[in-house]
Amino acid sequence: MICDCIKKINTQKLKHHFIVYATNPLINAKNLINAYKKIIKLKSKILIGVKKYDISPIKAISVEKNKLSFLFKKKLLQNSQNYADFFYDDGSFTILETKSYLKRKNYIANDTTYFLHKENESLDLNTMDDLIKLKKIYRSRFKP
Repeated sequence: MICDCIKKINTQKLKHHFIVYATNPLINAKNLINAYKKIIKLKSKILIGVKKYDISPIKAISVEKNKLSFLFKKKLLQNSQNYADFFYDDGSFTILETKSYLKRKNYIANDTTYFLHKENESLDLNTMDDLIKLKKIYRSRFKP
């Protein structure tokens, strides 16, 4: 789909393409500029906006038919302070090196890097709860 779009608008010769997701209204130009500087500096093929999980996925529990199943039983016995940090694609933006992306024709590249968003710099707006959180963030930013 992205390949088709690049070809349709005839921008195959551009070095990079930015995909900025409309469902993430907190994205700002400063972060896009800093992310672009990072992908250039590291010579990566893809950069993805990410956030750090507030709670480690190692604590994940599955619930089925009123029964709990601990997904990482062995790791769960460790002190939570020793858990590795985990991150997720926050649905904010992606920067692609055009030429390599068109050759691969898929999203994944071995040399993918990230841009880490701080708290309240990114919010993937999908639910009513997300909208409520977004309103709180805007109120705190733009207090009269």
